[in-house]
Parts: sequence; structure tokens; C-alpha cells
Amino acid sequence: MAKLLFLFLVSLAVVVGLHKAFYAWSRKLSYSYEWAQQSWALLVSGVILIFLFDRWVLPVFQPQALHSLTWGDMFRVLVDPSFLAFLVLVVVLTTISLIDYLYYEIPNEYNALVFVLGLAWAFSRSSSWGQALLASLVLFGLFFVLMVLTKGQLGAGDVKLVAGLGLFLGTSGILPFFVYSFLLAALVSVFLLMAKKKKRTDRLPFGPFLVAGFFLVFFG
Repeated sequence: MAKLLFLFLVSLAVVVGLHKAFYAWSRKLSYSYEWAQQSWALLVSGVILIFLFDRWVLPVFQPQALHSLTWGDMFRVLVDPSFLAFLVLVVVLTTISLIDYLYYEIPNEYNALVFVLGLAWAFSRSSSWGQALLASLVLFGLFFVLMVLTKGQLGAGDVKLVAGLGLFLGTSGILPFFVYSFLLAALVSVFLLMAKKKKRTDRLPFGPFLVAGFFLVFFG
């Protein structure tokens, strides 16, 4: 158990370091945010990391008792490309949510990174890369139509983001992702309207709901 805790703490340290790096990068892209706001992104990343261990790391070690884990087991997880890529993805998506919340915009550089990570993820799973590409195209086309129909209420950054997320979700994740994202957005919108924090004509950043919907499907 001590080795598993060590693995978690190392992973958390990597996530914190990545957040610091992306914080500096965001400032270069003219997207700055306060330390308290960055702390919220770090907290969310930590919670996602717990789910990552529960749904991904622990099942790998289920066939053997936790007390028999070796340092070699820990090292193999830490250097696993899929695991490292997902740590980066967690940081990128939480950063995207924060920037979209503050600026109502998702930088192209971040969307491009999500798409590249998605391609690497899809092609590392040769049996499902076709479904991943199809899901990406379907989500891109669907959200592009929604962007046109809503006359810009749904931004171009959201459309580009779902194209990358589709590569991780595959075709089976399209419907639940769509339902979760819009349901969460609707619930929050109703709450904000009732609390008189927003008006019907006010925009609501959709990126955080897309990210939340993605993780609900991925860890569901």
C-alpha cells in the first residue's frame, strides 16, 4: 500500500508541475488567472486523479495482493505512454475549463494538443482507432451544426474540442457524452437563473460542461 501511495503522490506531483507549466504557457497566450483560480483547477485535477487510480491503476494490480507490489510495477505504470498522456490530458482539460470560464474562449493551441493526444490514444489501440476517428467526425459535425443553429451561442472552440474528445470516447460514448454535457449545462443554467446570477440573454461557457461530460463517460 505504501508503494501505491508513493505512485499516487508522484503522479500528483507530475500534475502539479504540468499545471505550473501550462499556467506559464497560458500567460504567454494572454490568458492569465489568479492563484486561487489555479488552485481550483489543481483540486479538480486531484479528484480526477483519484478516479484514474480507482478505474485504471488499481484494476491492473487486482490479480496480485497489494503488499506484493514491487518498485518495478510502480515504474512500469509511471512510464506507460497511455498513463502519462492521460495525466497531460487531465491538466489540459482542466486548464481549458478555467480559461473558457474566465474568457469565454478555448485557445486553438490547447484544442490542438487535445487532438494530438487523442490521435496517439486512438492509434495505440489498433482495434478501435476506426471508431475513434468516426466519433471525432460525428461530434465535430454535430456540434458544428449546433453552432450554426444557435448563431454563435456554441463557440468554434467547443466544436474543435469535441473533435479531440471524440478520439478518446469512441462511437459508444457519443450519446452519453452529449446527454451528460447538455444536462449539466441545463441544470447549472436553471440554478443561475433562479439565483439571479445570470439572465436569459447571458452567455454560459460550455467548455467546462464538455469536460465534465467527457470525464463522466470515461470513468462511468
